[in-house]
Amino acid sequence: MEGESPRMFRVRIPSDAQRFGVVAVSLCQLVTKAAIKLKLAERSVGPLRVCLEEDGTEVVDEEYFSVLDRNTCLVILKRNERWTGVGVHAVSHAMVHFERCTRDVLEIFRKDPNGKYRNILKNFLNSIEDCSERESRQDDPKWFEGVDNRFKHKREEMRYRCKTRMRGYLSDAVAYKKKVPLEHQKRYEELLQLLRNELKTECFNEDYFDRSAAVVVRLCDNNGQFSCQGAYNKQDCQYQHKINPYANWESRIQFSVWNLDHRIEKSREVLPSLKTALEKSNGRQINWRYFYGLLFTRENLKLVDIVCHDKTCHKLKCKKLKFYMQ
Repeated sequence: MEGESPRMFRVRIPSDAQRFGVVAVSLCQLVTKAAIKLKLAERSVGPLRVCLEEDGTEVVDEEYFSVLDRNTCLVILKRNERWTGVGVHAVSHAMVHFERCTRDVLEIFRKDPNGKYRNILKNFLNSIEDCSERESRQDDPKWFEGVDNRFKHKREEMRYRCKTRMRGYLSDAVAYKKKVPLEHQKRYEELLQLLRNELKTECFNEDYFDRSAAVVVRLCDNNGQFSCQGAYNKQDCQYQHKINPYANWESRIQFSVWNLDHRIEKSREVLPSLKTALEKSNGRQINWRYFYGLLFTRENLKLVDIVCHDKTCHKLKCKKLKFYMQ
């Protein structure tokens, strides 16, 4: 791309953790070079896709590619391959197992009238250092292990984590274009641009994870503690899950498997409804702000522990009366 300087990236395939260096100025160039480096060009593999090794977010356009950090590790996928993020499956499995163990422990506590086991647990929890009052890389270097060097404060990394999730939702909306009939794709592109511009204006809603942000915006308290908001169809969390990713490295990693869950599902309902709105618009203007709220804001997002993340089909539907401008 004209005006862009070459950047180094690391590429790999899902089945092999070995990484290779590739220098590229554009997404298109990266795919071409990666295919050669990974010997995918020698096979008839069809179109290739690119996603972040860290969390599986797909890099679908040049705009997203342009903001990736140097040395970002990317996974190159063939047509039917998937990548959910390095370690995510393992961590998710561990967390579900941990929840089962927690229930067993609670049953033991219920039968522990003298508090013997409670004291044992209390002593163990006290042995894990809580460094939530520390904010800078200098004050809490362990917390920043694995964090990009450009981030000097915890809030910067947490804001970036939220931004990455929002970019992922935008990427999903961009990828959905292929399901839109050809005659409506131009208008769909225009709507995507409106969504993209609004997301940039709102700084990708990074304040959601920033403990220094305004109380009415952030999802945590002053100390950085987040509370699970419960499954999509519940008022709150029946297990009272809480986590403070600002406290220590372990909690920061564990927080990566907490979900910003779309109550009205993004892929099953919101994006298909946007497609339907386009197809049946008959010249009417699409109420893009309604769809923006469903895709990117707390209006439709709930922060949930992995145990409370209901992956079955949600029963909530978009409101057709809000599809078009009044």
